[in-house]
Amino acid sequence: MKMIKSCFQTQSEVIWVEGLPLLSPSHKQHPFKKFASMRIFIAMAMVLGWCSLAAAQNVEVRTSAEVMPYFWGCQEWDGQPEQKRKCSNEKLVRFITNYLQYPDSAKEEGIEGTVYVSFVVDANGLVGNIELLKDIGYGCGEAAMQLVKEMPRWEPATEAGTPVSVRLNLPIQFKLKNTAEEPDDYSLSWGKLIGTEISKDELLNHLYERITVRDAFGNECYISDLSFDYERKGRHSSVRSNGLVTPEVEKFLQKLKPGGQLSLTATVQKGVDFFQVSRTFMILK
Repeated sequence: MKMIKSCFQTQSEVIWVEGLPLLSPSHKQHPFKKFASMRIFIAMAMVLGWCSLAAAQNVEVRTSAEVMPYFWGCQEWDGQPEQKRKCSNEKLVRFITNYLQYPDSAKEEGIEGTVYVSFVVDANGLVGNIELLKDIGYGCGEAAMQLVKEMPRWEPATEAGTPVSVRLNLPIQFKLKNTAEEPDDYSLSWGKLIGTEISKDELLNHLYERITVRDAFGNECYISDLSFDYERKGRHSSVRSNGLVTPEVEKFLQKLKPGGQLSLTATVQKGVDFFQVSRTFMILK
């Protein structure tokens, strides 16, 4: 389990999730590298191949947009920009928490710090043109870039309703846990459900039992956010709550088709830090 501290910043505002910085679009004030908008103009060619090449290259990569990109999984908040931005920030934090690999060499040497990675979210929401802006060595830069490569498709930025490409800078913090203060064995429980493989009927029979997170000493932790993510045959769907099985969550779970993977991720707070604790169930056919 990793602590994530990051921010989402545009040229006109900074958005925070419970005081934790998330993601920042690059701009000319960034301390590590300056980025300029790029326009490449290619004369119209008569040959189809040259026309295709010109179309691919004549793309402006912005550093800001009227609506900045949203991380995957927040379509439920369409029409509610503040809630959707909060969802996007939290989804990004959860993705980093779940998939960032701390290099063994960095752990052995006690290396901590922040790596900065720049990347483009294009008009189709695809991530590319990844650059390493600041590295702390021992494989951390490579791990951060690999994390970005594994990102799902974003909802692209828009300008006057039209999708556009933007370049973003992402600070990724590598921080070793103090095991005396931050025990790693937090656990998430859903009533009397045990194991990792359950039937849909078994899931529904335990639907309204409490979902709890406890630390290594058995203390129950406050859940500030709880997400239910379901993946089946390459398709994803999700729903969020404040830690309870709400009617919306019940409706979501009722519709699950067997043969997929249900992941519960709880965001819990300890002091000023937030942690994500997850548990996954395979829904048997």
